[in-house]
Amino acid sequence: MSTSGVPGPPSQPASGWFPNLEGLNLPRALTNGLQQGFSLIYSLRDAVNQLQATVQAMIQYGTSGQRGKVNAQAVPNGALYLETDTGKIYQSRLSSNSTTRTWILVVNGVPGP
Repeated sequence: MSTSGVPGPPSQPASGWFPNLEGLNLPRALTNGLQQGFSLIYSLRDAVNQLQATVQAMIQYGTSGQRGKVNAQAVPNGALYLETDTGKIYQSRLSSNSTTRTWILVVNGVPGP
């Protein structure tokens, strides 16, 4: 779990983010429950951040010229790229008999208005 708002390797456990409840004379079961609740909330925040980064890498868009500059090897397998000037949609896939991903045309669109 990351302590920042962006995905990345764990830098501090989520348990370090909740208030110190020691010395408040609360029942131990309540203290444990609150600590677990805070841990779950921050774990969920980190999971959502990681999901956002994954979706952002899986669906990209730009002009056909910009797609030519995006290396299909640099995006996840199956990622989509929508060309805004042509309406075409490409997918990053392994090319036949190869271990290298390339952009494969999956929808031959038409230019917008």
